Amino acid sequence: MAQIIIPPAPSGGGTPSGSDTQVQFNDGGAFGGDSGLVYAKATDTLTTGTLIASSTIRNGWVEQIVSATKPTTRVSGSALVVDDLWYNTTTNTNWFWNGTYWLSQYQYFFSTFTGFLGATNTILCPERIPLIPSTFGNSFFVENCTRNVLLAGSDATNYWQLQAQILRSNNVAANLTGASAVNLQHPTNNSGTQVINSVVASDAVGLQVLLTKFGSAPNIINAVFSFNGRLIAP
Repeated sequence: MAQIIIPPAPSGGGTPSGSDTQVQFNDGGAFGGDSGLVYAKATDTLTTGTLIASSTIRNGWVEQIVSATKPTTRVSGSALVVDDLWYNTTTNTNWFWNGTYWLSQYQYFFSTFTGFLGATNTILCPERIPLIPSTFGNSFFVENCTRNVLLAGSDATNYWQLQAQILRSNNVAANLTGASAVNLQHPTNNSGTQVINSVVASDAVGLQVLLTKFGSAPNIINAVFSFNGRLIAP
């Protein structure tokens, strides 16, 4: 009678290298462990010094995509999620997805006009803020307009009104989409931030605040206005 010999199943023998919690890896054909690569079971945490991703990193529901071109989906093909991150390896810039656009993580700050204006029923335009396109983005996403008015109109009849505007390349001004007119009347509405969240197209050359004086009594306005915004990835 022939005899069938069944060899024992291979086992994962060997002595782990390094110290407790150090992740094991192939180190020249032997087990390797290093203090720079540690896994803590109690907190389900992997700790390392430098993590290099060739395509994507997932952090909770946020995904960081590494790509030379602007992503239209996640690496898996699923839809982008708000706050997803993209590192552009061509320009070495970081962007985040706001649900519609890839916006620069760096917020740009534009300030305009500080001084005194005294007038009766007059429309005055303070200095304009130039918008200079760059290789990192030629359209702007204006997030808000902040005002700090030290002195303004005296009552509900005699007051100033501000309106955030864009100036196009043909030198024609238009109200900034999402920006409503704000009455500046002492002592109300002298400071605050108006959320705008509006795209300024690439043909825009500047931002400005239009000040309109209402009422017959002359008075003075002393104010500082600023815009915060981000670049839109081209």
